Amino acid sequence: MNHILIQDSAHYPQLFVWNGAIAANRLQTWLEKRNLKLPQDLIELWEMTGGGELFESETILSPFGDANLGDDIDSVNELHHTQGMTQEYLLFHIGTGLSAVRLTDGRYVTLSDSYQELSKFVTLADWYRDELRSEYGSRYKLDALLV
Repeated sequence: MNHILIQDSAHYPQLFVWNGAIAANRLQTWLEKRNLKLPQDLIELWEMTGGGELFESETILSPFGDANLGDDIDSVNELHHTQGMTQEYLLFHIGTGLSAVRLTDGRYVTLSDSYQELSKFVTLADWYRDELRSEYGSRYKLDALLV
């Protein structure tokens, strides 16, 4: 699990507005219905937080988010698939950039506006540390929390 993200969230709750925990069996049903095999650390994050808003412009998409707010994973991915993103990717984050799980191997990737891979990560913790935390860490003095 992403301990840095959870630690940052606990120390700075005003920067993290979570949707609320998702029951494991409800999430498992959602995954099975879509025949998705996603990395365990992303599943655990959803179980704990339900996705939500981070910093001033970042969204962790939720399997049960509100389509009217644009924070549900299904409608956001459907939109991007109609705009040229291949079915190989499942977006889980939008904001200053796009982040997805590459479904062929479970790697996390960041994508350009034209859906080209910009960077890849093995874990959700690596993605958070190198993408969002590197962008917002100094602005919100999160670096002091690293142990």
